[in-house]
Amino acid sequence: MPAEQYQGFTASWQEDNQDCLKRFCGLQAQGDKQQRQLIRQLRTMTTDIDSSAAGALLKLLGEIDNQAYIAVLNCPTLVIFGEQDALVPVACIERFKAGNHQLEIAVIENAGHLPHLSNAKQTETLISSFLQRQQYRLDKAKVAESFGRAAQRYDSAAVLQHKIGEKLLADLSSDDSLDSVIDLGCGTGYHSPQLQKHYANAEVTGVDISAEMLTYAATQYPQGNWLCADAEDLPFEDNSQSLVFSNFALQWCEDLEQLAAQLYRVLKPQGQLCFAVPGPKTLRELRSAWQQVDGRVHVNRFNSLLDWQSALQGAGFKQVELHSENIIQQHQSVRELLMELKDVGAHNNNAGKQTTLTGKQQLKALYAAYEGYRQADGSFPATWEIISCTAFK
Repeated sequence: MPAEQYQGFTASWQEDNQDCLKRFCGLQAQGDKQQRQLIRQLRTMTTDIDSSAAGALLKLLGEIDNQAYIAVLNCPTLVIFGEQDALVPVACIERFKAGNHQLEIAVIENAGHLPHLSNAKQTETLISSFLQRQQYRLDKAKVAESFGRAAQRYDSAAVLQHKIGEKLLADLSSDDSLDSVIDLGCGTGYHSPQLQKHYANAEVTGVDISAEMLTYAATQYPQGNWLCADAEDLPFEDNSQSLVFSNFALQWCEDLEQLAAQLYRVLKPQGQLCFAVPGPKTLRELRSAWQQVDGRVHVNRFNSLLDWQSALQGAGFKQVELHSENIIQQHQSVRELLMELKDVGAHNNNAGKQTTLTGKQQLKALYAAYEGYRQADGSFPATWEIISCTAFK
């Protein structure tokens, strides 16, 4: 709030409480398309306020500044502005955005300070939609934990993942001038020595969010460089990396814009990004079968090719080439599929997942629902949509 406006309030309150409240009602409604109706509604509300308490609260309002805390909020946050708000102008949005990547901003057109009264339905829709999206958010701590538990079994189960990674690597041209390479989401370190062989003069750093995975990688490849870090907050200097390679890891990032900005930041000019991730059609049979059982979130959601394209181009990447292909794996049983997913650490890590153990009756119902996908040879298909990408800074 502008200082002059606040000082005017305090002076007005000391002179005439009721007049001050009327003025406050007017400012709350100012600019709203329903300004007159709102003022009438506000003035019918109880205004029997203890003057000394209100004066003290008004003084407190002038002394407290919570702006510094906005940037360090560590939970998903929705902020709703009225486009014509005279008390908290939309110009404040830039202060809210600074440094907080879990913040969502919504602006309701033609509304003042009280959009929840003048635009109740739109406000309700914004809040409901925001809350609904939270059930699909990833819990990164659980992602790291589940992959850590799978470290010993991962390589034997990740046949498809390794095959995709090796194809990615084979399509990269050898370049002796590259001096720094990140294997982002390196897991057990399977591709890191392959990258080192491909780029003999480069320093290859394997980065993963799971400390347990990196411990395992260090025992398998003791000559490697390993770093525990989050892809959305990379501890590398600007313009420091020649290549960022990532295979089946970036799907565990929530904020694609933040991720793309980090990748762009650490790459050198002309540096290359190369990755593969599962797309939204991945495990569609399993997702559909679970929906028939209880409608809960049992399968992780994955971003689309267009989502990735938008984020990468928005960050400044050029020559963005994205391709999608469907690979169908056949399993002898649904249980075999579930065990394979467990062995590669690909658990459901959405915030809205069921918190209790899956019971025998639920599994029985799942197996029955999956029967609709059984092939003529008795096998059960599982679709993997593979999105691959190359891009340059």
